[in-house]
Amino acid sequence: MFEEMIQQMRDSVRGTVLDSMHDFISNDGKYPLALTQKQVMELIGCGDESTFAISFKEHLKFAEMNYGKSGTKWSRDLVIDWFKEPRNLQLQRRGK
Repeated sequence: MFEEMIQQMRDSVRGTVLDSMHDFISNDGKYPLALTQKQVMELIGCGDESTFAISFKEHLKFAEMNYGKSGTKWSRDLVIDWFKEPRNLQLQRRGK
């Protein structure tokens, strides 16, 4: 009985780890940790630069990372976290 409980715990932990790794690999495989503007737009499904500048860029300032004088990139994980928050999506729908 005790051995069965141990085996069930192992299977549960293994399943959780595999699910987590699948999520990490699927998010990590396509996009690098530091995203260009084009990659951010692709990730969030934004079609053009003017819409990105008006609707999203201001809200994603916290995720910006400066590369040299003119290079700006965004943290992939912070961008994804921002869009996971339902309040942020609601603000975007209202155009605020």
